[in-house]
Amino acid sequence: MAFVEDYKGYRIEAGPSGGHYDSYGNLVGQANAYRVLKPDGSRTVSQPTLADSRGYIDTQTLSRTDMPRYQVRV
Repeated sequence: MAFVEDYKGYRIEAGPSGGHYDSYGNLVGQANAYRVLKPDGSRTVSQPTLADSRGYIDTQTLSRTDMPRYQVRV
């Protein structure tokens, strides 16, 4: 996959994904997809858009301690 950008320490790459071979042996139906390369070197499942890739990174980099606390009243 080709490098697109670095975002918050994660690397975003783009390339073809999916597709199938028709009866003539031609590869058809491929789509562009984005993958996130994590700082530890592992890759994520392909995302359909660059915005989705950035959104995935945003959710991974959220601090879990600053989430609002809610009390349930019974």
